[in-house]
Amino acid sequence: MYGAVMQDTSKVVKPPVADDGGRVSAPCVGARDDAPERVQGPRRIAVIGRAGAGKTTVALALGAAFGLPVVHLDRLAWGPGWRLEPPDVLAAREAAVIAGDRWVIDGGYLSSPSFATRAARADLIVQADAPLIVCLWRIARRAFAARRGSLPRRPDLPDGCEEELPLEFIFWTVTWSRRTRKVRAALAARDAQDPVVDWQATPVCPAASFVMVRGAADAVARVRSIWAMGGEAQTRQS
Repeated sequence: MYGAVMQDTSKVVKPPVADDGGRVSAPCVGARDDAPERVQGPRRIAVIGRAGAGKTTVALALGAAFGLPVVHLDRLAWGPGWRLEPPDVLAAREAAVIAGDRWVIDGGYLSSPSFATRAARADLIVQADAPLIVCLWRIARRAFAARRGSLPRRPDLPDGCEEELPLEFIFWTVTWSRRTRKVRAALAARDAQDPVVDWQATPVCPAASFVMVRGAADAVARVRSIWAMGGEAQTRQS
């Protein structure tokens, strides 16, 4: 339904195959048809993080590594000219994506009513992490580079929108940790198998693991490591 916002990174690999337990074996990118090895991995990954932390790069790398389509929430949430879509439209779009069996969802929107559902459906939640000063430098660099025409268009940039750097966006970036502290603490508590932690009276992340990463290579290595240690047992069956 939303083909314009979903980037399928699995076209260069064989289709994933589910075993009797419902787990998916996703071939490595570029694998030959006769390649005997398969990489076990999650079916659904939610990537969150501050603006400029590298969410999209991490999401695309994970999608390529595990043969999963990547969905950019910014492309669902914004219309041309940075016009925010009505809440009911955004909710419907998010629900349709979250209900899918296989995805990497790139985007925070932790205050969205759908975040609890997204977290519950995910097999793994990955937070792209970088120092605030690095994030600010990245968002400033891409805004100025886009004005000069020296930067390729980002895959997560909504149609009809151009790179901008308004003060509200800078403030949003600076305050991200403060605004999301409760949610991220709930996710970390789940990962540590602490007692149930609710967010907005809704259980957050009842099955998924939560991991913080520093870049795409780190993300792929960490997820492979989790699944090599038996992380596939956490894969949701619904």
